[in-house]
Amino acid sequence: MSRTHRFVGAALAWWVVAAGANFAQALKAKNVLGSKVSLKGGQAIGTVEDMIFSDDGTLDYLVVRYEGKYVFVPWQAAKFDFEKHVATLEVPQEKWREVPTFTQETWPNVY
Repeated sequence: MSRTHRFVGAALAWWVVAAGANFAQALKAKNVLGSKVSLKGGQAIGTVEDMIFSDDGTLDYLVVRYEGKYVFVPWQAAKFDFEKHVATLEVPQEKWREVPTFTQETWPNVY
C-alpha cells in the first residue's frame, strides 16, 4: 500500500469519527432490536423484535411485537431516538388498532 493510500484511508477514518461520533453506534442492529415502540403522544405499544431487509440490503420493515402478535412497520415511518432505544410512530391510536397483525405461524410473505 502506498503512502498516499494510507494517508487517504487515515483521513477518511478520521473524518467518519469527527463528523459523527455517534454515527457508527446509530447503525448497529443491537441499538434497534429490543427498542420500545410508542405512538405519537407516548403510548407504548410494543418492542422491535426483528428487521426485514430487501434483496439489495435496504432496511424495509421493523417487526414489532404487539399484544402477543407481530406487525410490520415501514422503517421510514419510525422516528428513532437511538440513545433512549425508542421508536415513535406518527400514527393515531385509532389507526394503529386497524393495522394487520400476524403470528409466528402465519408470517406473511413480504415480497
